[in-house]
Amino acid sequence: MPRLWTGAALLLWGYSLQQPLLAAVAVLLEVAPSARLRWDFESRQYERCADASSVCFAAVAVYQFNVHGLYGIYAILALMPWCLVPLTIMQVYGTAATVPLSALVYSLRSAGDRGRIDLRLALGLSALVSASAGEIPREHYAAGVAVLLGWLLWARRPHRHRQARWLFAVALTVTLTVALQAGFLRLHMAIGDLAQQWFRDMQLSPANAERTSTAIGSLRQLKLSDQIYLRVRGDPAPALPLLLTEATYTDFRFGTWSNRDASFEVIDAAPGARAWRLTSAGASAATQGPRLTIALTRERELGIVPLPPGAATLAGAQVLEVQRHAQGALRLEAPPGLVTYAVTTALEAAPPSPPTDADLAVPPGYRALLQEVAAALPPGPRSARASVDAVRAHFAQAFSYALVQPTSGPWRAPLKDFLTRTRRGHCEYFASATVLLLRAEGVPARYAVGYAVDEYSDFERAWLARARDAHAWAQAYVDGRWEVVDTTPARWSTLEDARASPWQGWFDAMSWLAYVWRSLQAGEAPRLRLALMGLAVLLAALLLWRQRARLRRARPVDLTGPQTPPAGGPAIARLLERLARRGSLPAPGETTARFLRRHLPPAVAGYRLDTLIELYYAERFGAVGLSGEHRQQLHACVEAFMRAC
Repeated sequence: MPRLWTGAALLLWGYSLQQPLLAAVAVLLEVAPSARLRWDFESRQYERCADASSVCFAAVAVYQFNVHGLYGIYAILALMPWCLVPLTIMQVYGTAATVPLSALVYSLRSAGDRGRIDLRLALGLSALVSASAGEIPREHYAAGVAVLLGWLLWARRPHRHRQARWLFAVALTVTLTVALQAGFLRLHMAIGDLAQQWFRDMQLSPANAERTSTAIGSLRQLKLSDQIYLRVRGDPAPALPLLLTEATYTDFRFGTWSNRDASFEVIDAAPGARAWRLTSAGASAATQGPRLTIALTRERELGIVPLPPGAATLAGAQVLEVQRHAQGALRLEAPPGLVTYAVTTALEAAPPSPPTDADLAVPPGYRALLQEVAAALPPGPRSARASVDAVRAHFAQAFSYALVQPTSGPWRAPLKDFLTRTRRGHCEYFASATVLLLRAEGVPARYAVGYAVDEYSDFERAWLARARDAHAWAQAYVDGRWEVVDTTPARWSTLEDARASPWQGWFDAMSWLAYVWRSLQAGEAPRLRLALMGLAVLLAALLLWRQRARLRRARPVDLTGPQTPPAGGPAIARLLERLARRGSLPAPGETTARFLRRHLPPAVAGYRLDTLIELYYAERFGAVGLSGEHRQQLHACVEAFMRAC
């Protein structure tokens, strides 16, 4: 082991987690070779220390999962090397300078195994892995890991080769690794896009009703697709862009928005009708907004559906049941396939759910950061409306839109670089930062996901929402109402439209045909159904007329009367007439060749019947006819067989 390497790894770990205690542990480990104090530890003492460390780590893991839920795995990853710290300290201050394997593997204790291991390398490597779960900037972490791994490889290089050859091998390995990593990343993205293309009908929605959570980056894959997700028709036309909300979230942890309550309640339908009231307050005629009809396709019976702002009532002939989440998300039960529902909006409808304490919660890891950002806002006390305006102005000044955000790894503060350094990101970054900044200002806010509709199709006479129109924004509770606060730069849709595939028109035509077919199956296009039925009647009438005209031109064949000989060329006509006068007539449907073989011998005077038949068919059906020689041969055959009759 290279001297000071383990201590340097512990320092990087401590810098990532902001824990000065790890610096003391690093010093304690690295001064051990110079210390004269040593203890003669027994194997049983190492085993007891390992057991105690395991029990403590298990208790910490249970605590982290209890506090952070599923995201406690990141906190556990950050604390993982502590299991090896006590044993490593015993190793460096022990007389044996190694640790028995029985302390780490329980099954070796009864077997009497005396193998030993040096834990300094394992501790250093685990510290490098755990540092990735901290708040260290990516550039610092990558540089630290590169230096430490290069240091370790240099110390363990084979000395039988020259240093230049070793350096060339390391450089070549690093180059190939970077190239392979970039290639695998591109392959992963390509396979992901292809899989999404196959399964987008099942997993297209950015909201997840069962999980009730969404992570930063979940909308990015949708934004790479031109697939039409839904169609909207309105009377009168809605104001654009129209934001259709699928779900809202309150809790933000480790870059993921979620709702603690995942339960839904059933809404009763109006008596004798498939209509449901979504608000307790009725809307008068003066406050009634546009009535929108939304059509989308899905593969499952139960799923979240998007709603316009101020949704008051919902109606749909295919809808079987309506369920609502505490945060306002609506889940419909309907047969798989095309689902069409009409939503009546009201400008003064009561909010779906009032704000709670969770709508003001700010994660502890973001409080200092948000205070730093809030210092750039105008000072002094502000009303909720003034705070919303100040936050809007802040993001409009120095922030820009970028679909690709250079983020990797489960960082504890994924918004830190966006707010303080890059100031570039897509809608999820803008929406998340807006919600947290509003909460820091004392304004209740929520994170919302859905679709931004602003594309009109003259052909379909409907507004279209594509997968790339998936959007995220903030909702702020101002003056007793939830108000949309969308701080994402308005040109985001233009930038994403510019990335559209050149085959988009072809895909749109196929999507429209599929939509028409599903509409016919669901009975949602009565006029089109009548038009197709009328067209089918006209085609049937035309076919019948053509058949009747053809029957008039055809002469019926009397199968009971005398049969006429089959048609033949000038050479064979006399032979067929001779056979007819003899009473030899072909049977109904009988070919000329079969008729001749049935009434004539196979050969006469050296002339074969097969030659006669072959020449006859060549004269009648051949593309170029018979030559003079073959024509004379046919006449000679006919004369010979006529003499035989």
